[in-house]
Amino acid sequence: MFSFEKIRFSGDFFYEDYFNVRFLDLNAGNHLSNDKFLSYLTEVDESFFRSKNKTLSNIDGCSLFVARSLIEFKKEILYPERVHIRIGLMDIKKKSVIFYYEMQRSDGVIACKAVKEMAFVRNDTNKVINPNDVSYIFNS
Repeated sequence: MFSFEKIRFSGDFFYEDYFNVRFLDLNAGNHLSNDKFLSYLTEVDESFFRSKNKTLSNIDGCSLFVARSLIEFKKEILYPERVHIRIGLMDIKKKSVIFYYEMQRSDGVIACKAVKEMAFVRNDTNKVINPNDVSYIFNS
């Protein structure tokens, strides 16, 4: 039996950024489309790695691939809005890393919580590496 659990995080955030909601990101209900939430989380990942002079496709010779994601929608985000997204390190496993995300509206209300489990894959061998090999990135 499968069940969705509430997303809980008690750790520290290691990165944050702000994004302006674009008109093109709205759905027919005139609020941020659900699929755009995941796009924004990917944008904040790229922003974080760029701040470390890396990219999602070149992190010490690896690319970062999403294995699983879960988004808990809390409140609507309307246009125009400036969202604040924070990333925390939830867990490092043998072959994956789990990031926690919190997206807030400009009034401070949490609009969504999310987790993404991701794997670092070597670009030259296409093999998954132990995330501890690159975990220094999250601590610097």
